[in-house]
Amino acid sequence: MDFNPADAVEQPTGPRLLDPGTYELKVQDAEERVSSKGNPMIALVLEAVAHPGVQIREYLVATQAAMFRIRNFCEAAGLLEKFNAGRLTEDDCRGVTVRARVMVEEGGEYPDKNRVEEYLKPGGIPTGDDVGGAPAHAAPSAGGGHQGIDEDDIPF
Repeated sequence: MDFNPADAVEQPTGPRLLDPGTYELKVQDAEERVSSKGNPMIALVLEAVAHPGVQIREYLVATQAAMFRIRNFCEAAGLLEKFNAGRLTEDDCRGVTVRARVMVEEGGEYPDKNRVEEYLKPGGIPTGDDVGGAPAHAAPSAGGGHQGIDEDDIPF
């Protein structure tokens, strides 16, 4: 067999990562599972809408300590009625789009990976530098970049 050994060097060594910021993420897949500690959970595969192919894996685990995370996801996904009823299925999750603040988690001996820091309520004000993959400063709003604040009142 013949091959080019340089191909091994030129290939990416880990997953493509999003810069920290706020993104729209679509649930590409959801699967009901049992966690390693025996708790029911839904494993999510989220894909950045503006960056096809960039995926984040997240886990919604039904424990008292992680219940805020399930509520946070349901609120962002428009599934609050499912949360309030106490029943969320993999089918409920598939295909929904959420806004989320994404971070980079250092992997140490493993490659770094993206994690969802927080799911954001629909219609909320973006809190990161990046919204759906475009820098927030790249597209100023019609009222200017300072949302009604006179430029002379900005202290810097």
